[in-house]
Amino acid sequence: MMYMTTRVLRVFVVANGGVTKVTQAVPQNKRRNLVCADGGWQTMRGARPTAAAAAAAEATAGVASIAGQDNKIITEPVALVTNLQVHPMVHDKKARTLQLNISWTVPQEGRLPKGYFLKVKSINDSHEYCEIMDFMEDINNTMTSWAVVPPEVTNVKNDPRVMQECCYNIRVESQPYDGRRAAEVNYTIPERVGELWSCRRKALLPVPRDVQVSVIDSGTAHVSWTLDASAARIARNISLT
Repeated sequence: MMYMTTRVLRVFVVANGGVTKVTQAVPQNKRRNLVCADGGWQTMRGARPTAAAAAAAEATAGVASIAGQDNKIITEPVALVTNLQVHPMVHDKKARTLQLNISWTVPQEGRLPKGYFLKVKSINDSHEYCEIMDFMEDINNTMTSWAVVPPEVTNVKNDPRVMQECCYNIRVESQPYDGRRAAEVNYTIPERVGELWSCRRKALLPVPRDVQVSVIDSGTAHVSWTLDASAARIARNISLT
């Protein structure tokens, strides 16, 4: 008569957030060929993996991990625009409104952008005379190389306005933006743009005195006035309306 030694194995399996105790009688001569699966014991079929195969698998996993790190390191940043330039221009002479003609050169090499994000912001320490500018525009066309700011000029309060002798930060971010790099420039609008002079010193301008008008003929009149000597040095031009 033959006897088979049997042992009772108790296995604790973590599943679904709890701990389950599994008890199963297993013959001693079968234990080496069993693996725990799904809370019970199953016969393992096939040969065990050799030491060489296990080492090869571990090496492959290591190479994959290193390759993933290398991909992060060599990721090329998005190319920036170059030759960023700003030119103020008269929008409406009678309304005394201005616009900025902003231009740049699109990148032709490297990782090309999918678009641009244009920002124009006033630099607050310019002067109290300058109004706040906070303009942003999303440009989806990657071949676009210019923009006019603001695109529409209105008389609505708090709408973006370009003003003489005020300083602005112009920034073009290539998309997708990495959070750090961008092409930008600070630009101060000159005192005179076209035929429009700055009104920043309006309160300091002198008022002409002793204005006299004499009619010469039906289409001509002679106008004269006087200015103080100190005021004459401030006034560069006087217009008649």
